[in-house]
Amino acid sequence: MMANRKRLLISESSHLFFGSFGSVLHSLFPRFEITLLITETYLSESKKEILDQFVTDGILKHYYLIYDGETEVRLFRKLRHIENDLQELNFDIYLAAQSFLSYERYLDEFILPTKCLRVIYLYN
Repeated sequence: MMANRKRLLISESSHLFFGSFGSVLHSLFPRFEITLLITETYLSESKKEILDQFVTDGILKHYYLIYDGETEVRLFRKLRHIENDLQELNFDIYLAAQSFLSYERYLDEFILPTKCLRVIYLYN
């Protein structure tokens, strides 16, 4: 059963992640191997502890903190540092919120495999 799980990459700010996906990760776990990209300038220690616990519990395979530092250039540079790690994960599905910024375009064009389904969603 575990070998058949789809590899899911979620890119989100910590605020929106914990307000939306954080509460449903347990229900996604049986079907998906989940990796998370958190884009945030500030992430509290308690939120980092929650993410660490998700990894310990096997709910998340990995999470990466990509701090924006007020510019997309820094997001892009951080993404370049983890590029090989992300490519090796060979994702099946990519979820991102409503915008497609330059670092996400790089992710789309150079890191995600062509077979990967890209899903851009909107918040109400």
